[in-house]
Amino acid sequence: GVDTGRAREEATRLLVIYLRAEPFKRLIQNVLPSLVEALPLKGVAPRLASAALEALGELANASGSALKPWVKEVIPHIMETMQDQSSASKQRTSLRTLGQISGSTGYVISPYIDYPQLLARATDVLPGTKRAPWALRREVIRTL
Repeated sequence: GVDTGRAREEATRLLVIYLRAEPFKRLIQNVLPSLVEALPLKGVAPRLASAALEALGELANASGSALKPWVKEVIPHIMETMQDQSSASKQRTSLRTLGQISGSTGYVISPYIDYPQLLARATDVLPGTKRAPWALRREVIRTL
């Protein structure tokens, strides 16, 4: 069949459901490299990017510190999505994902050292949230 963005988004959302299921968490270690590489994090439609970030966050929750080898590869994509002013939902998802990765892998203070612009980018979201939902504002503060 033809690879459509909608099919990829639905598959990514299905992955999120599986990653939240307790029995599936035992299998994560075996498929972790393949899952991380397969997530469509760049150059995709906004809804697919949001679904991929949500899956990445759930993958962090399910795999814990096993995700560490890929953290420096995925953080730039999260930061890029965080700056997208066109969608409060994408911003909220990127912030939540960053928080999930930090909490699950123990990569808490190092992101601010490895990516000096991270704090500025995260706080830049706040002034733009005056008209945005409170959920986005809460997510910025929670992540920081």
